Amino acid sequence: MASERLKKKAMSRVSWAVASGKLVRPTVCEICGQDGWLPKRTNCTDPWTGEPSPDVYSKDPFIIAHHSDYYKPLDVMWLCRKCHCKMHDVLKAAAEHVF
Repeated sequence: MASERLKKKAMSRVSWAVASGKLVRPTVCEICGQDGWLPKRTNCTDPWTGEPSPDVYSKDPFIIAHHSDYYKPLDVMWLCRKCHCKMHDVLKAAAEHVF
């Protein structure tokens, strides 16, 4: 199993690559095709009027990088949160059956 340090380094490399334009974060999941820019409740109120803020599109994409191999930090699959969780569940179940 990969060390936490290796995982963090791989995630940091992806963040750097996206910020510098070397990697482009897609707007859809590679598995299910779900659009990654979903309406998200802000749960905030306007400080002047006290009225609830309207739903807004999240500025943080729901499409996240999944590493199959942390030693290849820029080789990622772009997945929605649901598919990313399922991927980890499948990998965890597979690892339990191997040992």
